[in-house]
Amino acid sequence: MAPDSEDEGVIIHEYFGVDLDLVLTAVKKDLPALKQKINNIVK
Repeated sequence: MAPDSEDEGVIIHEYFGVDLDLVLTAVKKDLPALKQKINNIVK
């Protein structure tokens, strides 16, 4: 499966050089939407 964004590719392929600030930004940006989608499925 191809990454959805350039940043995701960096996270996937650079295990030992992961930019934790980039990971945190991705989590903050994407997690609320994912949580809402999961809640909609569970209801």
